[in-house]
Amino acid sequence: MSILLDNDFFARFTQSNVIVGLVLLVLGILIGCLAGTITKRVRKIDKKQKVNSSDKLYLILKALALVLVLTSLIAMIIE
Repeated sequence: MSILLDNDFFARFTQSNVIVGLVLLVLGILIGCLAGTITKRVRKIDKKQKVNSSDKLYLILKALALVLVLTSLIAMIIE
């Protein structure tokens, strides 16, 4: 724990595990936000229609986004 308190801002964000965690976090957020759009494109649904919230592809993309975000948090904590 003292390692986290001794590092300054720049030194902490240049560590490899933090960079990997940030990349995974961004990917997770992007996939989560674009899950509806991706599902519409794959299923060839009209842009004006909403995606069914029980669509398997939509749920898989949302679950993948959640896993990526949680993995990023774990990656950033572990040194």
